[in-house]
Amino acid sequence: MIRSLVNRAATRSAVRRPSAAAAAPCSRSFHASAAHAAAKRDLYEVLGVKQGASEKEIKRAYYQLAKKYHPDTSSDPSAKDKFVEIQNAYDVLSDSTKRQQYDTMGHGAFEQGGPGGPGGAGGFGGFGGGAGFDPASMFASMFGMGGRGGPFGGPRAAPPRPGQAQRWSPDELHLETQLAISFEEAVKGTSKTINLATHVRCDPCKGSGLKEGTKLSRCRMCNGSGQQIFSQAGMQIAATCMACGGAGQSVPPNSNCKSCNGEGRVQETKTVRVDIPAGVESGMRVRVAGKGDEDPAGFAGDLFVRILVRPSPIFQRMNNDIIYTAKVPLSTALLGGTLRVPTIDGDVDLKVPEGTQPGERKVLRSRGVTHVNAPSRRGDQYVDVKVELPRNLSSEQKDKLKALLSEIEESGSK
Repeated sequence: MIRSLVNRAATRSAVRRPSAAAAAPCSRSFHASAAHAAAKRDLYEVLGVKQGASEKEIKRAYYQLAKKYHPDTSSDPSAKDKFVEIQNAYDVLSDSTKRQQYDTMGHGAFEQGGPGGPGGAGGFGGFGGGAGFDPASMFASMFGMGGRGGPFGGPRAAPPRPGQAQRWSPDELHLETQLAISFEEAVKGTSKTINLATHVRCDPCKGSGLKEGTKLSRCRMCNGSGQQIFSQAGMQIAATCMACGGAGQSVPPNSNCKSCNGEGRVQETKTVRVDIPAGVESGMRVRVAGKGDEDPAGFAGDLFVRILVRPSPIFQRMNNDIIYTAKVPLSTALLGGTLRVPTIDGDVDLKVPEGTQPGERKVLRSRGVTHVNAPSRRGDQYVDVKVELPRNLSSEQKDKLKALLSEIEESGSK
């Protein structure tokens, strides 16, 4: 909308000014004004500063004069011409290169063919008048339409007002928290309850932010349209209303709801149940729909619970498989036998074949962790064999063991 208004205004300006300025590119047609045809005043005199004035002094003088002679606010009949003259003066003196050219050559530095070229001083001082010139940005900067207020100390952009449509996006209403669970709870699944502070719609005012018996009134600044129109040098700029923030409505004095202070929602502690599926790992998030913050209309975001799994003292997890290290007596490893080992489902018997070697890995199929996205599938449990060797043998035991091992080695070599 802003661009179309500017383009139409620029077209009308070109029709009204079939002078030398009309032959220049359209971005330079902004410089055409009565001030160009009249005898040109000293630029320092225009801003009311001395020739050796600092950059800060020049900027302060420009802001004061621009505010005083802006055509939309000034009652001076010559405000428009003075405003353009002030803009052009500031554009030159605020640029160190242009200022040096002006101090050396005067106005001739910016005449046709001079260093600045036609319109070299640029229109709308301090905001640039070239191909990248954005008049909407200029007015936003001058009149405080940004988040920090304008250079004249004007009003800041109004915050959202009660009665506006959706003021928070769904992403802004989502909440995230953390929950620590045990290894067993992670692999088997569990349910937990957590307490958290959330925002909910204010019941006394039903989210309107207004106390009972009051209602919003039409914004006087924009007459309910939510936009303000600024005119300058044949251009019209549409911008969000600074008073109502674009809502077109305003809150009458002393009409805010006392419970929520006009926000439309209050803080409340909720108890939320979180169902954690089997197979979750640390870092995964569980979504609880509709348990996030609410906006004044009662629409709620989601709660995301990030899971932290405490390690197990006996098991290690590798994706959906479980690893367990079993201590096997020497006699069982040599002669074979059965070993009782733990799993996440309880203890089971593991058959140890005769002659099992240290470091061998046995497999218990489908004794691992459930796939979180495929509950019918499970991983495996691997049992790493750690053969326990006897310590502190007596001399008699050592002699017997040597004799036995010698016999075994001899029989094995035949």
